[in-house]
Amino acid sequence: MRLDNQNISTVTISGTTTPVSGIGVNFTISTYPAGAEGQELTIISTRTNQNGQATTQLRLGNIPAGYGVTAFCPSCVPEANSVIFTCCGKLKTDDFKQFDERWAYDLYNTTSPTYQKTIGQVGCALSSLATLINYYSQIFPELNIPLTNPKDLNMKLLPNGFNIYHDVDFESVSSIRISSGHLMYISTSSLNYALPLTNTSIEEINNTLVKYLNQNMPIIVRVYRSKMVYNSIKGVYERKEWRHFMLVVGKCGDKFIVSDPGSLTRWTIGVSDIVAIDTATQDIIGPIDGVRVFSIIR
Repeated sequence: MRLDNQNISTVTISGTTTPVSGIGVNFTISTYPAGAEGQELTIISTRTNQNGQATTQLRLGNIPAGYGVTAFCPSCVPEANSVIFTCCGKLKTDDFKQFDERWAYDLYNTTSPTYQKTIGQVGCALSSLATLINYYSQIFPELNIPLTNPKDLNMKLLPNGFNIYHDVDFESVSSIRISSGHLMYISTSSLNYALPLTNTSIEEINNTLVKYLNQNMPIIVRVYRSKMVYNSIKGVYERKEWRHFMLVVGKCGDKFIVSDPGSLTRWTIGVSDIVAIDTATQDIIGPIDGVRVFSIIR
């Protein structure tokens, strides 16, 4: 997985009341994923500027996980002479949002004329899939996988890209039209789990995600999502529940980094986490209860 080329770490050193210039600071990559290669710092030793700041940039390695950078000030008091920054990777390609006005109001393409949902309403799997396809297209240009977006993919999936439940048929992505035949849906890893998750299923999902992320393969996951919706007939708010798809793009500590097509927020969640989205409406997301994996056919 290609990560952000650089993450910036800045440490500010102050005296009792004001920033102090000319103080020596050493930077080291103190933690990184096992087996990672390519990580490096632009500066390993410097002095603070007039604002008391010392800065380095970390080039992330080839494994999408957390990288720790320690800033050490030899002349500072022992109890405050070091700080650790954690830098985490993400996709360099676009992460598409289903509510983007360029396609949010387009009808979701299925073979049923009575199905009138829009991409903005139900296009989470479509948007996650478009992000995944673009990722592979750009890191393997020699395979000539066509670039796409939710609007374009919505059209390409016709006429057989949706199942009888109006859901994206992931198997169809391997077609020549969509991926030049170089993307294969690994149906054996299409795992669904009953809620509440057991310790066994939590471990299995976690191991599956780590396995494919370590092979530089982002993973589409299905999560539980719900929000409070006003029922005009009953005159009360009721919780509406549905399944929502997102794309896991990396790991940071014990959390997974997800690109959520239904939110501008880049979540970091554990497999069994329930994350509050909006404290006003009590919209919630999580836990992960499904996994969808694609691999490259060369």
